[in-house]
Amino acid sequence: RGKLFHTALEESLLSTKIPKTDDEEIAGYLHSVQDILADVKGTRALESVVSHLPLQYMGLLDCVAEYRGKLCVIDWKTSEKPKPYFRNTFDNPLQVAAYAGALNHDDNYNFQVERGLIVVAYKDG
Repeated sequence: RGKLFHTALEESLLSTKIPKTDDEEIAGYLHSVQDILADVKGTRALESVVSHLPLQYMGLLDCVAEYRGKLCVIDWKTSEKPKPYFRNTFDNPLQVAAYAGALNHDDNYNFQVERGLIVVAYKDG
């Protein structure tokens, strides 16, 4: 489900339209994040490898784009359980911070990020 959701998100971010899907579960996930997607512009990276050579780690970030005018690392998550509080995202904030740190030290990118966004999508919309 996560891979299909990410594929649909990428299509949406590249075309600025919510893609149509016959998969009700994916449609629910997309519907649950449509208000966030409306504020995401200027996509700079999708499913992109970042590496932090001094600290010797790397990762595959979901997205770098502007959210409400601020460049962010955006991590898209699917969940069947509600996550109404920051603490419910467990280690996701650490993951986003690590992606931002790696991107900011990776010579393959000519921009820097100072913000992160964790977006949780729900299949029931």
